[in-house]
Amino acid sequence: MEGLTLVVSAASTWLLDLLVALLIGFSLLRPAVGDAPRFRLWPWLGLLGADYLIYLLGRVSAMSGQSLVGTLPAVGMVISQTHFGMMWGIGAAGWLAMLGLASSGPATMRRLWPLALLVFVYSHAATGHVTDAGFVSLAALAHTGHLLATGAWAGSVFVFLLRHHRNSDAFSHGEARQLSDLAAWAMVLVLASGVLNAWRMLHGTQAPWSEPYGLLLIAKTVLVVVALTLGTINRLGVLPQLLGGKIKARPRFLGLLYPEAVVFVLLFGLAALLSATSPPG
Repeated sequence: MEGLTLVVSAASTWLLDLLVALLIGFSLLRPAVGDAPRFRLWPWLGLLGADYLIYLLGRVSAMSGQSLVGTLPAVGMVISQTHFGMMWGIGAAGWLAMLGLASSGPATMRRLWPLALLVFVYSHAATGHVTDAGFVSLAALAHTGHLLATGAWAGSVFVFLLRHHRNSDAFSHGEARQLSDLAAWAMVLVLASGVLNAWRMLHGTQAPWSEPYGLLLIAKTVLVVVALTLGTINRLGVLPQLLGGKIKARPRFLGLLYPEAVVFVLLFGLAALLSATSPPG
């Protein structure tokens, strides 16, 4: 893959995964109906739509061997005649549905938003290394589950920080407990689906850890362990103090979320590089 195309593909995938995580976090930590809006969707959805177009151009450039500008005539053909194009089109439909739902009433939002988001995530999962396994396959389902679980874990941390970063006294004990419980369950699913994905990609290969894909996977695993450690310290060490009413527990709880969020940003970067790296043969 040509240098500029690789950078554009990896960067657009990185931003795409970050934005999807934010949207998943919004879905899971949405304020109660009637609360003042604390997380506005329109800017994030607009950024997601722009990045999704750049993601398309990067992938078409990689597939066709053309420059980014030179890919424009081939975009229509790729969308209409390839598996990637079909999945991208389905994802675009999911994005349009989310865009429409962002201005709908609370009841409609609760019913249909998760479905539109799931369509987008599934279509995105089906355009990566699982493409050869087919649109409806265990590999596609496992990768979708991995993206959803990672988005739930990272996205809940991102959204919590967006809401409360200016004031550590602004969140309730219940919100902290909700975040901790959600992250704990998502963590289990991330580990399970990650192991399944790694086994599927590396099973039967020779010396996978000496190749770029294997080395990136090792680095990603290390970052997951760091995030797991930070989350465990917050849940087992700080949360009980917070629930017990200790004054200094609130800034400690919030303070541990900042490095955890940075780790997730780096994790999504490694995941983007993995998606652009050929797995061991």
